[in-house]
Amino acid sequence: MNLVKVHTLIMKPFVEESVKALEKMAGLKAVPQKGEQRPAQDFRFNGYAVCLPTRLDNAPHGFVVMNYDKKLALTLGSKMHLWMLGTPPDPERVWEDVSELLTEHANTAIGLAIHRLHRAELNLSFSAPLFTTTSRELEELIADVRDTLTIPINVEEVGPFEFVYMMYTPLE
Repeated sequence: MNLVKVHTLIMKPFVEESVKALEKMAGLKAVPQKGEQRPAQDFRFNGYAVCLPTRLDNAPHGFVVMNYDKKLALTLGSKMHLWMLGTPPDPERVWEDVSELLTEHANTAIGLAIHRLHRAELNLSFSAPLFTTTSRELEELIADVRDTLTIPINVEEVGPFEFVYMMYTPLE
């Protein structure tokens, strides 16, 4: 699958649904930046990630990763908490509260994107997402990745995070 197809057909729904969810769930404006192909070895785990394994025509193809810096994850989750619940997260359990809201954001965006992709009939299927704060959990997935497409998302008042599509087969 070539870069344009990966970007247009697969990544675009994830990026767009994530941007919409940030607006609805935190009142934050997010702006996608231009995607770029990068070698797999250039991928850097930022501290908090949501990974969604993909299969194309029933064969493993790769996975979509929402890759956050931990500080950004805390800031974003805190803003979501304030927006949705009207109060800042409890300092005693800030990471638990923030993780729950980031999980909710990811599940919302992923669910809507998968629905759009299913309607497009791409023969693409997904496994359950993995939420992680350690690179150890990603090592097995990353080991066979050949190419990545990275799309930065700049969230106003918060900072950037990335969507990365990691592919087991090289881009054409």
